[in-house]
Amino acid sequence: MALPAELANGDYGAGRASVDTTTTEAGPHGTLLTFPTPNTTALQTTTFIGQRSDKRPKGIYLRMKRMIDVVAASVLFIMCLPVILIVAVIVRSTSPGGAFFRQTRVGKDMQPFQCLKFRTMVPDAEMILAQNSELARIHALNWKLDNDPRVTKVGKFLRKTSLDEIPQLVNVINGEMSLIGPRPYLYKELDGEFDPSAEVITKERPGMTGLWQVSGRATLPPVARIQLDMEYARTVSFTLDFKIVVRTIISVLSRHGAH
Repeated sequence: MALPAELANGDYGAGRASVDTTTTEAGPHGTLLTFPTPNTTALQTTTFIGQRSDKRPKGIYLRMKRMIDVVAASVLFIMCLPVILIVAVIVRSTSPGGAFFRQTRVGKDMQPFQCLKFRTMVPDAEMILAQNSELARIHALNWKLDNDPRVTKVGKFLRKTSLDEIPQLVNVINGEMSLIGPRPYLYKELDGEFDPSAEVITKERPGMTGLWQVSGRATLPPVARIQLDMEYARTVSFTLDFKIVVRTIISVLSRHGAH
């Protein structure tokens, strides 16, 4: 996988995701997904029942989806503006640092973009992780930390309620993300074992929500998230998007899988 020039020399840390057991999850339309120990061969040969292979959706779907993204995200941003202002003030007043967090993520066709969120961690979060080898090891396995010591008290609430992701509406309006799509990955997360999946996943704009989110979010191992996003990219449709929207509402209200 060729990284953009400005990221080619980045130091992303050590460790790769691994899964010691095989699990089965139910995908959309009754699809059964098997999550094996991640390796290049498994990801190259994985097939999904009922998938449309690599057939791309018709142009009308892409145009209508973008139109819906712009209109819906704009309306939601205006509706959420009071919440955005209140949360921004609370974040800044309860811990050092700015209200917003920007991080380079993988966009459509492997292009980098600045993904926006409310800041939920202490300002020196990356340094803390780099200085603690045990935390770094655990984080490398699952891309997440249970009871992450770097997360602020306000940050924990924002993550549990998914309020930290509201600023991504700006990314959607700008065309960098979609309301529904694959997870916005870090470049290091699509390198190595998951390199073969990168081209498939990045055919779609990353989403604020998606099949990965409504199927367990942070509770899923990395290989499961990758395979769910590959399935979404290969089977995109208005029907699937509608089901994801409904399941997202249920997931947010129940706070299932949110860390």
